[in-house]
Amino acid sequence: MNIQIGQRKRMHHPKLPMTVVRIEDVTEDGEVRVSWLKGRHQLGRWVTMIDPIHLLDITQKPHHPRPEQDNPYDYIPLWSDIPALYSNEAMPLAEQVVHIKLFAPAMTWYLTEFSEVAPDGYPWLAFGYVRNETEPDYSEWGFVSIDELRDLHCPPLGLPIERDLYWEPKPFGTIRF
Repeated sequence: MNIQIGQRKRMHHPKLPMTVVRIEDVTEDGEVRVSWLKGRHQLGRWVTMIDPIHLLDITQKPHHPRPEQDNPYDYIPLWSDIPALYSNEAMPLAEQVVHIKLFAPAMTWYLTEFSEVAPDGYPWLAFGYVRNETEPDYSEWGFVSIDELRDLHCPPLGLPIERDLYWEPKPFGTIRF
């Protein structure tokens, strides 16, 4: 089985429910360190070491869950159809489809592309439009690290960034601010 750092796989373990995990590290003795989101109402990630035999290749794309069963802290879900980085380069920005919307009290991210490992080796990188809700003149297109967004908590209440569970993909030019 091909195991790469940053890759997502399904995990089946006798003591844990089947879930999607992210490969964090592979030790010299073959053990794999994986992590996954704690859950809908808990921040952070669980981390454990497992035998690679418990990792399953994702051969079938998961279905899109109903919003009440979805996790707003899973920023790039496996069921999303978000294209790889640089695949929309020739397309005008207004025609690029925004697949994922992330939001915080003063910022909103509209993501059009994502790669678990970017061509330059940077992990979990996305491209899209970030809108500064308080100062719209400072809004811009660019790259954003999903791992850095996971660690960001917005003042004054320390709220984490969430994914809009009701977002439907649409061209950027059709979004009204």
